[in-house]
Amino acid sequence: MNRYEILDRLGDGAYGEVLKARSLKTNEVVAIKRLKTLFPTWEECLQLRELKSLKVLRHDNIIQLKEVIRDKAQLYFVFEYMDTSLFSWMRGHGPATSEAQVRNIMAQLFAGLAYMHKHGFFHRDIKPENCLLASDKTTLKIADLGQAREIRSRPPFTDYVSTRWYRSPELLLRASTYNSPIDLWACGCIMAELYLGKPLFAGSTEADQMCRICSVLGTPTKESWPEGVSMVAHMQFKFPKCNAVPLKQLIPNASPAAIQLLVDLLQYDSGRRPTAAQALQYRFFSPVTTRAEAAPREVKVPSPEKPEKSEVKRRFWEPKIDDEWKYIPQPEKTHCKRDVSVPTTATDNDDDDGIVTDTMLQDLLDEVLC
Repeated sequence: MNRYEILDRLGDGAYGEVLKARSLKTNEVVAIKRLKTLFPTWEECLQLRELKSLKVLRHDNIIQLKEVIRDKAQLYFVFEYMDTSLFSWMRGHGPATSEAQVRNIMAQLFAGLAYMHKHGFFHRDIKPENCLLASDKTTLKIADLGQAREIRSRPPFTDYVSTRWYRSPELLLRASTYNSPIDLWACGCIMAELYLGKPLFAGSTEADQMCRICSVLGTPTKESWPEGVSMVAHMQFKFPKCNAVPLKQLIPNASPAAIQLLVDLLQYDSGRRPTAAQALQYRFFSPVTTRAEAAPREVKVPSPEKPEKSEVKRRFWEPKIDDEWKYIPQPEKTHCKRDVSVPTTATDNDDDDGIVTDTMLQDLLDEVLC
């Protein structure tokens, strides 16, 4: 760490703390993640799933790992520095986001995920805090791959993944077999939140989260989600009886093309959700075209035989998941009502700060995703 000057402490989570620092050699500002776990050998470091994924995933919409350092069993990840998170930007931006901004953000999020999934990993914790924005507020990068898994990994998987508000129905029911479609559900939640200015499903517990989803999408059936109906039967839990509410009614400031994408992302049945690459082909992004591939970057990872003497990614923090299912059978004939306040319809005023036109977006994506 003697090659870096610590400028600020950005925060800490369950697995480590993140510092803002400057390289004394290049004067570049970076984010340094210091892991709490100690690693006596390099072999143990190289088994970390986060490190494995970051070494492989080199894309303009995925956070760049610049260096890995082990100093006296303390492990440090050095990342490119990003100015803020999508979470912080949304909270400071106002009640709703224009469709041009939504298109820009979601195109980059899908492009990063398409690359990630194509190369054999899924994220498992997509949320606004883990989508970082550069100082220009138009360049997005996916961060925090601490929970990433290989798609080819054999189940059972950990059921406590993702943050509750962005957790897919199969995760809420503690499914041990799941895959990349959980990332697409989270994308649908983020897209809706960009329009609404608040989370679409803000449950206080896992059971409440499932009820809120049902209150919008309606009660799952054997036709719409056979696996889910089977799972709740074994859990002695009953889905609440709810009628679906049209997403256009909840999100009137979204275009028909945006609503179609949202409807397909927010499917109970994970097999009916589009892949990230398929999502980019939706009419919502027309005439914008994207490519999931990007030129590879070099990541400096010292070999076990030649460890460096000394010398973390901006992290927006691991979820503290402490709620438990309360297996309380719901009344058979209750009807869920959802009190939804609708934000004022946003317009695509190109003079607004941070708004980009389709032409500007095309130029941006050509630069970022090629």
